[in-house]
Amino acid sequence: MIIALFASGIIGFSNFESMTTKDAFHSTVAALTFSSNSSGFSEQGKLLNSALALASVAVIVWAFANFHFRGDDVSHHATEYFKFLPKDEGLVLKEIKIAAKSRLSGMKKLEVLQKTGTVVMAVKKGNAFQLNVPFDAKLAANSKVLVMGTLPQIKEVEKEAKK
Repeated sequence: MIIALFASGIIGFSNFESMTTKDAFHSTVAALTFSSNSSGFSEQGKLLNSALALASVAVIVWAFANFHFRGDDVSHHATEYFKFLPKDEGLVLKEIKIAAKSRLSGMKKLEVLQKTGTVVMAVKKGNAFQLNVPFDAKLAANSKVLVMGTLPQIKEVEKEAKK
């Protein structure tokens, strides 16, 4: 979708505003990132600028809806993503619940990595996993996390999550 927006913008600005490809690309980037001033454009250029800005909002909303509100499918999608890991690596991806009085409760993601060797890939909020959680984020009691590591590492995390 983004490629189609870029192509439409470059072609449109080249034709409507008689811009070079370089200038048309710059105007397209400006329109898609809401940083353009269309006051010098023709009526067609202003319309194109507005359409690109609205289309970029639509793409953002679509992406947000499709990647953050998939409910129970999120765990399945994460597992599908990691199925391409080499089999000989022995890496496992597992959802684990952190008990109220767990040793992991209040521990930072980075501390979990340092202590167990596992990577906290995501933290579950409601029915969806939140990705890109900072390394200094603390894990909450009664929350669920998606961790990746070897089987012995995962077992260690499970043990720590129950205590």
